[in-house]
Amino acid sequence: MTVSTLTNSIVYQGNGATTTFTFPFPAVAANYLDVTYTDASGNVTLLPKNQYSVFLNAPIAPNPTEIGGYITYPLTGTPIPIGTSLTIARNLPGTQATSLANQSTLYQAVIEAALDYVTMLTQQNSNLVENALLFPLSDPPGLGHTLPPVVQRSGQFVTFDGSGNVTVAIGVASGATISSFMQPFCNSANLTTAQSFLGINQAAQVPVGAEFDFVGYQAPQYYFMELGQEVSRTGYPELFNAMCPLYSTSYASGVVNITMPSRLDGLSSVTGIRIGTPVEGVGIPSGTSVINLGTSWINISNATTSSGTSIRLFPYNNGNGTSTFHLPDSRGLVVAGLDPQNATGRLTASTAGSVSGAAIGNYGGEQQHAITANEMYAHQHVLYPTDPGHTHTYSGAGSFNAAGGGGIGGAYASSGDTGVGYTGMLFGSSPGANDWNTTISGASWAHNNVQPTHVRLKIIYAGRATF
Repeated sequence: MTVSTLTNSIVYQGNGATTTFTFPFPAVAANYLDVTYTDASGNVTLLPKNQYSVFLNAPIAPNPTEIGGYITYPLTGTPIPIGTSLTIARNLPGTQATSLANQSTLYQAVIEAALDYVTMLTQQNSNLVENALLFPLSDPPGLGHTLPPVVQRSGQFVTFDGSGNVTVAIGVASGATISSFMQPFCNSANLTTAQSFLGINQAAQVPVGAEFDFVGYQAPQYYFMELGQEVSRTGYPELFNAMCPLYSTSYASGVVNITMPSRLDGLSSVTGIRIGTPVEGVGIPSGTSVINLGTSWINISNATTSSGTSIRLFPYNNGNGTSTFHLPDSRGLVVAGLDPQNATGRLTASTAGSVSGAAIGNYGGEQQHAITANEMYAHQHVLYPTDPGHTHTYSGAGSFNAAGGGGIGGAYASSGDTGVGYTGMLFGSSPGANDWNTTISGASWAHNNVQPTHVRLKIIYAGRATF
């Protein structure tokens, strides 16, 4: 046996001085050696064969195959520096050049050279296998070790599924990978497609814009506290479209009335729209708002300057008018349901300090209220009478004796009426008082309107952010 080495490659580290590099394995021919250069950054370059020279040792008889030699690199210029490396490797073509004629002489050197070549090919393949991805022989049978076709694996990473089968996945910024199963979800063009892949319908999820009472101190991920703050329109597009809907309609230039599209629920097309709601759209001047409502149209504060095909309403204000919008402000407030019919006996804003339930975004009410005279139930108060007693007088006097001299006589009034007399009765806030007032009651304090209350965070689901 003449192939006594088991390797077919060797690596040298650069030192800034060496230009001659030996190799201890057979090469068969100079053109069967490949030389690669690795720079300090790890970049690997296969050197053209005209940039280095090869010297092969002569075979030692009776062996037909040489063992070893050296290469010179670079042929001119600076030797490879520290931090770089040079790799010399044998790379035989997988061909068979030996031809044995029938009934001809079999030369031992020819047969041995052919066997040497086969042995070196075997070593070469073994080295490739050693540097390949291998699976333990103890793996269960039936695992998939074949990669998907190029169209399916292009731009993806090799990974393994939950059973250990080879597959590919999309890389993400955090360094994680996405399995082949989840790739249709991640590649979905929109939320509806992604939900369809996962078997989720709209009824089974939390809709964007849904409000909740939350017991924590901070809103969880994908939620906002309702503080009336401004939020980016492009940063939270799902919440923006849910809270500030875009209405398809048609209007001309110079109009102040815009027809609203009909609703699927059969309610009036202006249901829930609040007077004062900001309006945006093509040709609608900045600062425009709703100032009146018709049966199927809104009356806006500024005439349009051009025609348009859609408008957007902002129930809680439109932020800076271009890139933000406002969330609801639920600080210290309880929430009442919208009343599309504005039913009698419910929230109708018929009295001062009340609130109408007919429009989204309305608010009102009082924590305390001082009752006015008109708000009191009709009633009467008791007056206390007092009579101190009195006398009557008269004028004129005379005397007489009874007839017959009986000795009976007396005084009599000579004439006229008695003087005018009064009862002397007094009325007041207490017995004996003469102030003509009823007793004072109450202290004019406002009464408390707050029902027993437990405070929570009011949060709103914002959907996924785009940043």
